Amino acid sequence: MTRRKQPKLKPCPFCGEMPEVINLTDTLIQVYCVNMGCPVHVSVRVGMADIPSSSDARAVAVQIWNTRKG
Repeated sequence: MTRRKQPKLKPCPFCGEMPEVINLTDTLIQVYCVNMGCPVHVSVRVGMADIPSSSDARAVAVQIWNTRKG
């Protein structure tokens, strides 16, 4: 099985700050904007139930985050 290439994390489309990627649990990854003054507090969460590895889940979460539009 091949691993996904890790995409580069893009800044928040609403405020320009760089987000963080964290493991909330052993099976849940979250990407979120760390700027408390951001006008939109949205995060992306990806569960690992259907994804082969945690690095693949991280790549999926980052890819979803990167496609959001401000």
